[in-house]
Amino acid sequence: MKATLITKQEITIEFWRDDSDPIDESHLEALKETGFDEAKKMIAEGFTSGELSDNIHMADDDNDGIGYTGWWNLEAGSKEI
Repeated sequence: MKATLITKQEITIEFWRDDSDPIDESHLEALKETGFDEAKKMIAEGFTSGELSDNIHMADDDNDGIGYTGWWNLEAGSKEI
């Protein structure tokens, strides 16, 4: 009988603005990219969760950018059939 291994990994990423305002919709893709990139680096180092931070500054904007803080979490499981 042939055994099959099924594995599932799910990375959850959560961000919020440091000033408590709603997340700017135009920042969603950048935050997603930052979150997954940081999570992948930390997973390679053996972590299963961690803190995230990003600051999005638009080129045509004179202010210091918008600060974001967040968390990521890896849930993994496998089973043999």
